[in-house]
Formats: sequence, C-alpha cells, structure tokens
Amino acid sequence: MKSALVTAGLLVFALQSHGKPQGGVDGGGGKSVVCRNSKGQITSAQTLDLFEAKNVYNLKLIQFKGSAEEISAKVQAKLKDSIGSGYDYNPFYARVNRIMKFVPPSAVIKPIDDAAEVVLPKNCQLEQLAHYVDDETLLVSQEIWNHLSNAEKAALISHEAVYRVDRAFGAKDSRRARRIVAHLFSDFTLEEVSGDMPKGAKSCTASLKGRMTYQFNYYPSTDGRKTVMQFEWFDGKPVFTKKTATFPIALPWLSSLPNRCNGNPECKVTEGVVASKFEGVGSVQVSRGIFKDGPYDREMFYIEDAIGKHTLNCYPGSDDNVVQLEVTKSTRYVIPAHTSSCYARKVAVDNGTVPELDVPGAYWQIPKLLFKQTKPDRDLFISAVKVIVSDVDGRETTCAYGGEQLAALSSQWWNTKTKEALIPMGTTTFGTDCPISCGGFDMDKPYTATGTVKVYGYAQGEKEDDVEGVVLSAPITISNF
Repeated sequence: MKSALVTAGLLVFALQSHGKPQGGVDGGGGKSVVCRNSKGQITSAQTLDLFEAKNVYNLKLIQFKGSAEEISAKVQAKLKDSIGSGYDYNPFYARVNRIMKFVPPSAVIKPIDDAAEVVLPKNCQLEQLAHYVDDETLLVSQEIWNHLSNAEKAALISHEAVYRVDRAFGAKDSRRARRIVAHLFSDFTLEEVSGDMPKGAKSCTASLKGRMTYQFNYYPSTDGRKTVMQFEWFDGKPVFTKKTATFPIALPWLSSLPNRCNGNPECKVTEGVVASKFEGVGSVQVSRGIFKDGPYDREMFYIEDAIGKHTLNCYPGSDDNVVQLEVTKSTRYVIPAHTSSCYARKVAVDNGTVPELDVPGAYWQIPKLLFKQTKPDRDLFISAVKVIVSDVDGRETTCAYGGEQLAALSSQWWNTKTKEALIPMGTTTFGTDCPISCGGFDMDKPYTATGTVKVYGYAQGEKEDDVEGVVLSAPITISNF
C-alpha cells in the first residue's frame, strides 16, 4: 500500500510540474461539482457536464440503469447513431478505460483551467476530477469517483473521450465537449448527421492550406428551386447532429453565374443560413474565384469564412459528372508497424518469395477505391493516385501510386500483359481489391488529420482523338489516438 501511495504522489508531482502533457496536445480533464460539509467530507458530487445539463441547458436527464460500463455502452451507441460515419469515437472510449489511474484521497489533483465555466452552484466548489498527465495516463480522484453515481461515472468517461477528440481538432477548452455529453445523457432527440438525405446526393469537401475543413452532400430542395448542403464536417470538426444550409439558387449553379457575377471571374455566388437543432444557426457563403493549380489558373468555387477561402474539390455546377470516386468512409487509424504494399505482395506471390516490408511505420490503409460511372461509354484509364494528408499543425504528407504500384491495387489490372489501370467501357462499378498503404506517419503524439484522395486519368472513346481528362477526389480522415 505504501508503494502505491508513493506512485500516486509522484504522478501528482509530475502533473504539477508540467503545463502540457507529452505529445503536444493540451492536457485536459473533467471537473466535478463537489459539496462538502464543515469537516471537509463530500456530501454530494457530480460531473460538471451533467450539472450544466440541468442548470445551464435545462435538459431532462435520462435515468439510466446498470453499471457505469453498461451506461457508457448505451451512450456510445447513441453517439454513433447520431454522428454516423462522420467520425468513430469508440476507440477513444476504450482508450479512456485503459489509461485511467486512481489517485487516493490523500492526494489532490491540480486544477486545470480548461473548463471555461459559466455557472457555479451555491455553497459548492468545482474540483478537478480527472487530468491527463500525458496520453498514456489519465488521473482520476478516487475520493470524488466514489461519490459519483454510475451515470456520472459514465459521463466522465464520455467527457474524456469526446474532449480528447475535440482537442485533436484544436479545442482550447472543454465547453463544446461538455455540451455534447450533456445532450447525450438527456432526452434530447439527436438528429442523425445524414438523416433525410435523398439518394444520389453528391459529396464535396473544402480545404484550407491542404487541410479538410468542410465536408458535405448537396442536393436540390424539394421544390427544385434551391440547393441544400448537409454537412458532415464544419469549420474543421465533425458535425455532431444534422446540420444543413439552404441556398436560394437552383442546381446546376453554372447556369446562374452570368447573372450573378456580371462577367467577373471572382464573385460571391450565393449565401445560405445554416441550421441545426443542436449545433445552432449561422451562415455559409459560396464564391467563385481563380486559383493557381501548378502552372495553370483554375476557376473554382470556395466556401469563405472569417479564416479564409476554403477551396471546394468538387464543382457544384457540374451535375452531369459521369465518374464518381468513393473511398472507405470510416476513420483510418495509424498502425505502429511496417507492412507490405500490394506491389510487394504480388511480386512475392509471382516469385514464390516472402513479401518485403516496403511500407515504413507507422502506416494506415484505405481498403478500397470504388469507381462509379453513370455513362460508361468510354474506357477509363487511371494514370495515378495521390493521397495528401494534413494534420492540425498544417504539416502535409503525400503518398503516390503509379505504374506497377498502381496496377497492384487490382488483380484485374495486375494480371494483364501491360499492367494498365484500365476500367473498360460498359463497366458501371469497379473496385480495387488490395488496400492503399501509406507509411512514415508520426506516432509520438495524438492527432487527427484530414486529407484528400486524388485520382488522375483520362477517358477515351473509340476514336483516338476522343480523349477527356479526368480528375476525381474524395475525403479521408486519419487518426492517431
């Protein structure tokens, strides 16, 4: 018992000596509302998240039954149902449970100024319930924990998981995380992020300095006179519940530009009000401008906000796109190991040898690229695939596939004499069957990075001069938790 107390004491000393945890992410922790009697004994305790649910947001809390683990599982399911494929929080819940370490009543966890408190209860105080020392150690006050209900314990776990994700996206305080947790534990009706979205809605992303900041689907309004954007990411973060913006301009936008832009190459095209039952209201402005793309000037649409111009990697006016690219949508996680590329595996099979570990650690994978064609009247030749990933610090990593490395992504491509990445005419759907592996990523700190998969190629008809360049793109999310 003595050695355990010494260890806890050292941990508390450590967190008092470091303003930031290892790994570059500001330390976070959960606060609790604690009431004590004249002898300093706890008479009641609850998380700040659930206190604010009732006293700030006027929410009615669900009376969960079961153990803290059972309640946590129910809340995780509720979160997943709401956010859909926009982001996966489950690994962060598992991590919180793994790294929790209890501090005995003889030690006090140093307060962290990350709560941005709005209200304090009368005759009670905010006390630090939990604190990240580094990304492998989450200290929890045993004294306060023992006075929490099972629902409150589950709320702390949810807080740490949600806030851990928010910090990875640059959050400086826990206000948004607490609000999310408050609503998760209440009878508030969560609207699924992709709820009521019509079949056939097209997907777009917007990026600033190589980092994905917006991701949405767009489609005509019910009367066909307006355009609706339904967001999965907004302002650099995954959207928590359904969030839409409606623009007073019909699709395709291209036909509306002459009247709206008066011949100017750069202008505001339209502006729409953003509405969300949970996320609140706001506005989004879409403009058109000229951007440099290597040696060329490209006319592009962009979302403009207070931060800058977020270029769209889709073209809202081109409703007649005949080729679409889809990638595995769930978050890809960094794996701390080396692996073999598809090329190395196929060469090894052909030669009867062991595949070379040619993808450096740490790496992540995209299991499949899926191509869909609405008018498969020409051969589609893929020239290269490039994956560009930028983390929250703006650092960019690129991996590219071409030649036999590209052909190795599909057995159909690899087994031809020329090893051409060809999708023949008449093919409406085509998917690769070997994953894209990108290595050399940082494992020293937690982060969430966003990126874009770009596919370059050309479509060719029966005549040699019937050639059209094709550039496709799709968003991805990478996480090292």
